[in-house]
Amino acid sequence: MDKDAFKNAASKFPTGVVVAITNHDNTWHGMTISSFTTISMDPLIVMISISKKAKMHNILMNPKNSKFSISILTENQKELSNQFAGKKSEIIDKNINKYISNPEDGYTVLNGSMSYFLCDLDEAYNKGDHTLFFGKVNKSWSSNDNRKPLVYYSRSYPQLIINED
Repeated sequence: MDKDAFKNAASKFPTGVVVAITNHDNTWHGMTISSFTTISMDPLIVMISISKKAKMHNILMNPKNSKFSISILTENQKELSNQFAGKKSEIIDKNINKYISNPEDGYTVLNGSMSYFLCDLDEAYNKGDHTLFFGKVNKSWSSNDNRKPLVYYSRSYPQLIINED
């Protein structure tokens, strides 16, 4: 099968955009992820899929890194999504500190996100060129306002129109 045809077909599925963040050797690392889902309500489990080529993959595979957060982005956070999508810049530098906060010890999240999940790594499952990381959710938060989520579709960020009928 042609991999480009596969990628093109998969790009037609709209997804929300999240940033996963973890700490390694006292440095925060973040990565944009479009493959995120909730898995279980009992216990509360979420899942992210990360390429084995990504720096974040090796960081999460390290047994010392058991905590990570997931921030669900708003449509106004395209720049942050793009920043964390680059393979060469997954380290959160000093300039990004104005965009992050630490809601609990050992976790950091993106300010202005629609919601977040604070997770402990529960399990990692290797499949093909990706690993599925399952996180046990210790805390979640969501905003009460009417901001719209950032959506990724066909390799771009279209505006989500909400019909309130």
